[in-house]
Amino acid sequence: NSRAVRRTMQSNTARATANASATFLKAPVMRAAPETYAKQLEEKRKVLAALLRWPTEHIQVHESRPTHYRARAEFRVWHAQEKLFYAMFGSAEPGARPAPVQVEEFTIGSMLMNALMVPLMEHIKDNHTMRKKLFQCNFHTTVHGEAMVTMVYHRKLDQAWQAEAERIRNTLAEDAGMSRDALSLIGRSKKQKIVLGDDFVLEKFHVDGAEYTYKQFEGCFSQPNAGMCQHMLKWAKEVTRNLQGGDLLELYCGNGNFTVALASNFRSCLATEISKRSVAAAKDNIAMNDATNVEVVRMSSEEFTEAYHAGTTVKGVDMTGYNFTTVLVDPPRAGLDPDTEKLVCEFDNIVYVSCNPHTLRKNLDHISKTHIIRHVAMFDQFPYTEHTECGVFLVKKAREGPAEDALPEP
Repeated sequence: NSRAVRRTMQSNTARATANASATFLKAPVMRAAPETYAKQLEEKRKVLAALLRWPTEHIQVHESRPTHYRARAEFRVWHAQEKLFYAMFGSAEPGARPAPVQVEEFTIGSMLMNALMVPLMEHIKDNHTMRKKLFQCNFHTTVHGEAMVTMVYHRKLDQAWQAEAERIRNTLAEDAGMSRDALSLIGRSKKQKIVLGDDFVLEKFHVDGAEYTYKQFEGCFSQPNAGMCQHMLKWAKEVTRNLQGGDLLELYCGNGNFTVALASNFRSCLATEISKRSVAAAKDNIAMNDATNVEVVRMSSEEFTEAYHAGTTVKGVDMTGYNFTTVLVDPPRAGLDPDTEKLVCEFDNIVYVSCNPHTLRKNLDHISKTHIIRHVAMFDQFPYTEHTECGVFLVKKAREGPAEDALPEP
């Protein structure tokens, strides 16, 4: 019966997860271990297959670079008497505070990040103006060689800090072999932000022979593994390639990462996002890439649902002008809320990009009543960890013939 099948599937998932756990490195992951990469990648695929109830061999696996794959990272700056060092935190026993772990090597970080980290620490460790109450350093690099370093303080920054920071910015660019204009340095404290250069980097991705340019703003989300982001865009573009007859709705569009790349596959696109800064970034990115068939609006999924069902104009968007056949969702780790879950089932095609396969599984329990999985992809955004990201493309059952690859009913 269905309950017995569900219990068996849950048991298989738990067993696959337990077997995989022994393969991964303990947090915090700082050093790459290329010799273990193939094994841990296969373990992740087995876990995902068990969780999604999908044949292992039918999961399209996108592997990461085994080293230097992270484009951005955040570090605490630890003060131990006169000593100063970058630190990360691992897991701790319940009730215990995690202890700082000194970052001596960071081979999972991009080559440019590594070229900046060591000399920056050398420049500030004996510099009272720069090290005083320095709490955190964030590094954001790009594939084509731009970088942004944010230094977070627990004190007000003054003109002396700005002068020293400008000097260090110039020297640091030379140390890393990059132009001064390609490196921005930002100082932050409570209600204060000093920008030397820009508060964004320009990233360039190449997908299927096309180049896309993105502004990635300081403090806003962008995919940490830039190489994997390009795999994700290519996959999403491929599965929607023959859907030009309708329009695309994208929920949780962020800075327009998917919107820009997929625009050419559709007649028109409407992208929604609740974050004010992300909406501004998305509009910049759409304009830079000349995606003239895209409209971005700051709107919650609840607001969209109400306007869509009423067929009204909301926030300047006339819903009657769209023929939505495809919806793309890239929700936070919590997955889709029940109302959005119901909404996506109204469209012929669903592209679901997930950073948490467990909440994806819960959403699929509902979505699979109306839709069938056609493609599953795994994106190894964070090698050597248990974290898995994936993409699922589904089509409405009413449009299907024999469902050979359909998701088994729970």
